[in-house]
Amino acid sequence: MKKLQVLFLFSTIGLSQSLWTQSEGVAIRQGVHIEWQRTVCPGANDDMIVFWSETRDGNRDIYAQKIGIDGTMMWSDGGKPITELPGRQEDPVAIEDGSGGAYVAWVDYRLDIAGDIFVQHIDSNGDLLLDNNGVALCQHQSTQITINMCKDGSGGVYVTWQDKRNGVNDDIYGTHISSDHVIVNEGDGHPIVSFTGNQFEKSIEYAGNGEALLVWTDTRNAGNSEIYGQRFGMDMLPLFDVSGINISSDVILDVRPRTTYMHGDTSLVAWKNGAESSTILYNLLTSSGVLYDSHRFVSFNDAIKSNPRLKNDSSGNVFITWNDIRFDTTNGDAFTQKVDMNGDIVWDSVGVLLDNTEYLNKNVRFVSDDLGGAWYFWERGVFPDIDIIALNISSDQMANEYIVTDNPKEQSAPISAKDGNNGAYILFADIKTGSIWLRAQHINTNGDFFESGELLIREGLDGDVKFLNKDNNSNGIVLAWEDTRSGSKSYGNWITTSGDIENFNGKQITFSNSESTVDEAEPKMLLTDNSIYYVTYSTETGANLVKINSLDHNLDNLWDSTGIAIYEGIADQRRANLINTPSGIGCIWSETRNQIDFDVYYQILNSNGNPVLQSDGVLINDATYKDDYVIDIIQTPDGNLIVILFEQATNNHVYIAKKIDFNGNVISEWSNNGKVTIAGPIGEPKNLKSIVIDDTMGILLAWNETNNFAADIKVQILKWDGTTIWSQGGIFATTYANDQVNIEMDITPDRTKALLVWEDFENGTEYNITAQVLDIVNGTLLGENITFTDDTTFQVRPKVHNLTEDQFLIVWEDSRGINNPDPTKAIGSDLYWTWYSISNNSFELNGRPLVQQFHRQEHLQFAELSENELLLYWIDLRSSGKEDFSSLYGKLYLKPEFLISIDPITPEEYFISDAFPNPFNGATVIEFNVKNVVPVDITITNILGQVIYEAVMLPNQPGRYQFTWHGTDILNRPIASGIYFYKISINNVINTGKLTYLK
Repeated sequence: MKKLQVLFLFSTIGLSQSLWTQSEGVAIRQGVHIEWQRTVCPGANDDMIVFWSETRDGNRDIYAQKIGIDGTMMWSDGGKPITELPGRQEDPVAIEDGSGGAYVAWVDYRLDIAGDIFVQHIDSNGDLLLDNNGVALCQHQSTQITINMCKDGSGGVYVTWQDKRNGVNDDIYGTHISSDHVIVNEGDGHPIVSFTGNQFEKSIEYAGNGEALLVWTDTRNAGNSEIYGQRFGMDMLPLFDVSGINISSDVILDVRPRTTYMHGDTSLVAWKNGAESSTILYNLLTSSGVLYDSHRFVSFNDAIKSNPRLKNDSSGNVFITWNDIRFDTTNGDAFTQKVDMNGDIVWDSVGVLLDNTEYLNKNVRFVSDDLGGAWYFWERGVFPDIDIIALNISSDQMANEYIVTDNPKEQSAPISAKDGNNGAYILFADIKTGSIWLRAQHINTNGDFFESGELLIREGLDGDVKFLNKDNNSNGIVLAWEDTRSGSKSYGNWITTSGDIENFNGKQITFSNSESTVDEAEPKMLLTDNSIYYVTYSTETGANLVKINSLDHNLDNLWDSTGIAIYEGIADQRRANLINTPSGIGCIWSETRNQIDFDVYYQILNSNGNPVLQSDGVLINDATYKDDYVIDIIQTPDGNLIVILFEQATNNHVYIAKKIDFNGNVISEWSNNGKVTIAGPIGEPKNLKSIVIDDTMGILLAWNETNNFAADIKVQILKWDGTTIWSQGGIFATTYANDQVNIEMDITPDRTKALLVWEDFENGTEYNITAQVLDIVNGTLLGENITFTDDTTFQVRPKVHNLTEDQFLIVWEDSRGINNPDPTKAIGSDLYWTWYSISNNSFELNGRPLVQQFHRQEHLQFAELSENELLLYWIDLRSSGKEDFSSLYGKLYLKPEFLISIDPITPEEYFISDAFPNPFNGATVIEFNVKNVVPVDITITNILGQVIYEAVMLPNQPGRYQFTWHGTDILNRPIASGIYFYKISINNVINTGKLTYLK
């Protein structure tokens, strides 16, 4: 069970209690995305080592697992971490070291957002032999990606990569790592080929005599794509001409070269030749150059061929696969050929078809069996039903096919490694759950698999988090969200009052696909004394229908787990809202039942899920030729309901309110048939927000309204009797230039003032966060607009929450993260916060970071956990890599009891005293003068640098204050006697010192 972390945002001494333990938030739902590029290599004693990159801890790290030929996983469950580093470590490539261990290189983004090349060496036990952070092969300030590796025959490896340090074109750099870890040009790499045009699509293999052969596609000669090669030794110096050797320079296209070792100093090189009518050619290359004057064909069939791949065996034979369209002109089929050590094709002159079924076959991977034949593995089928097939072709071209896996749905991306006994290992992705699970299998020469069946190497968790919902009671906060880990279902989680996360990654609460694919069709949730009700939408019958799931407080379904349709008609339903009624759960929704526009209906489902009102619901509002949408449902002090609706028509938008009883009858005491216009049609109002003031005044409303082509903000109070307090159409909260949008608000505990916060585009270049204080009683604005941010980047989506008296917490999404110099926290938006005191008109301009992580943190929400604790939770994309990937994170905050001045002077400058007494037994005190109301940061660490106590405090006014430390940690637990270090900072004034604690 995980715990949330408390940021000591506004804490008094003695109140700070840490519940969650990570300053950047704790995952409530953390995806485990297993990257598509995995790598395998032989280990020792017929083992296989598997490497992959994943996101279990938020960052992307490299992990490894070792598999024995008996089907056992030899390292810890979930694999051994190769990296435990910030940022992204991706695209691993591994080569065995010949002693049971392996070298693994990866692209590393922790120090350069463009990518560096790092390496690690592990022994046969998986222990790290290099620095725990890995060793940088190249950290040049440019892009380095696409790693290729090969062994050197002496326990070391060659590593090459694509490198853009010389401009926009790709060059190829590399290095050699000896068995004792001597690295050529460590940290920068050695240029193998650097010419005009692109050098790319490289392939490297051992070439005999401790040397390596690299081949690549080269566009140095404008308008032509050619095949070049270079041979080099462990010093990385070229053995051919420094410009490389031209292997093929036909006037037609030559691309995708591949090479493998044969014998002596001889290697085979194959490539795709031609564009529209391409074929696969090959030649042999020795230390003296190209062997044959004329290139050779892998097949004498004229069909178009592409995508060559090569593998060798211990006897110098080479096996080649390619895609061939002779039988399937759309997708092609996989073919293979064998070339003997003399360079002659051995098998059928037109090639051998791997899969003679009518099914699609692709993504072939293979290894030789060292008996003159080879093992082939590929995907068979069409999404979502894809199996993994194995085929052994013997030296005399006899073929035996086996099914590696035919699990339901999709299995994909097989890769393989030899087992040392003429059999093979297979690693593949199993996606039957909707997420990538890594599985492994082994096949021997008899066609037998592991007795225990497929091995589950790692269970992934893919998909994204969308549409956050929350509610709370005395037991804690219940969260729910739409989750695409397996189709599109919804999941829930409880955050208990002690800060526990009951179901890490959530518990599934809906069991039919309910993706919100249309506007105005987002899930909603309501917590009652006995149940949790959750709205989703289903298109299984064709129409978009509202469905409701009823759950107990353990998040188990009480009704049909696929939900109960509120009304199973043929018309689309949208914008459902829930309300608790004496007869059951009430639902008000919009529906195009008349096939013209959306009208509003009302139904109640009892505890068994049966309708209480007429079976098709009660019509609440029918505005002819207008789409009506439910914005909010508010229970009135007299036991009825106010429904706030948005009537939408071309150039005629109106917000209205209707009062109904629990049976859907309009309350006659309101004029105009129980209907009150709140805003519009002038100004086309939108984005209305509402908050109940109290049982006397009514409801505070705020919205955007367009005037003179700019969006302004207006407010109004709707009284419980259906009248409005201020002039028709409300009063302006701001009319500054350009747009003011995304209004949020909260009110003081005495219900007399409201803080309105919004995105402000007044300067015409970027959005900033701006606010205004509204006197609810008098309907007046207290002063000018309050500018919380004036940064030159964008600050958007503010949220505001009253903390105590007239103090507010404001949080927003801040794009300063785009320019963060730390690559692990760059590209996107972070969360920032500030506070605001109405009485002092005090805040911290531009705020301070709440969460600074890679990519984006967005859609933050507040939820009350207890009287003193506030949960902040958000959608977090820190685990993104080549594609966006969202998780759900949260933090807990103690609400403030602001520091009280011990001397209400107005100091002329900031001052921080030393701690006294020191040494101390019991308590020590630090006094400080605060010139302006700014945060006071306090940190105490032990001699190991570990944080023992941490707080951010807010004075209530300028003055003299003191901080008393009683020798306790963040959890208010007594600490051991010893040496500690404190740091107090106020507005860039810092005092540090050593404390001696005696008992």
